[in-house]
Formats: sequence, structure tokens, C-alpha cells
Amino acid sequence: MKAENFDRKFDAGESILEYLDLSQIQRGNNHENEEEIIALALPSSMILALKAESQRSNLPLNIVLKNWIEEKLSAPF
Repeated sequence: MKAENFDRKFDAGESILEYLDLSQIQRGNNHENEEEIIALALPSSMILALKAESQRSNLPLNIVLKNWIEEKLSAPF
């Protein structure tokens, strides 16, 4: 198929999957911004302190945790 026809089908919203060789697709090496969900068990006192910090800083709890962990990991050991 010529590129013009391929582009025309894509622009028209038609499926172009049948024209692609999906066996050659590879994931890129830049995983820096990918996120995963983890479960974390903490004592109630820590949870309360984290919630208080979240309210004080006006940031969601997950952002507070993410920022603190990021700061700790970027500090020299």
C-alpha cells in the first residue's frame, strides 16, 4: 500500500492494523516516567502524620509520598 493511501485511511479513522507488522513492535527503553502501583503497609501513626502533611502542603497523599521517596533516593548514600 502506498503511504498516501495509508495516511488517507488513518485520517479517515479507518483501522490500519491489518497493514502493520505488529510482530516487530518493541517497547522503548525509556521507562523513567512509567508508574506502577504498590501496596504499602504502614503503622496508623505514620498514616496520620502523612495525612496531616498532605493537608498542610495542600497536596494529595500519593504526591507527598512520591516527593519524599524521590528526595531520599536522589540524595547521596
